[in-house]
Amino acid sequence: MLETGKIMNQARALIGARLRHNEHNCTVIEVLDDRLELILEADKPSLAIQLDAYGNARREMRALYIVPILNEAGDKLHPSFLSLIDLE
Repeated sequence: MLETGKIMNQARALIGARLRHNEHNCTVIEVLDDRLELILEADKPSLAIQLDAYGNARREMRALYIVPILNEAGDKLHPSFLSLIDLE
């Protein structure tokens, strides 16, 4: 059985770490405790343009990636998370 608390503490320790995800260099910027997910931000701006509240283009934005920590059943680490780092 997984120790969720221990896994989340280790995941929080990754904040600020630079990792490679889907061929992109990324930085871990947040851990969502309630959803058990890592939020990664790409190091380079993507082609996406961020809009303001009125729909006007304002700036290029960096891509964000959401990586689940646990699988859907919640009994194993998610393969996407395992591909980032080995926590054992």
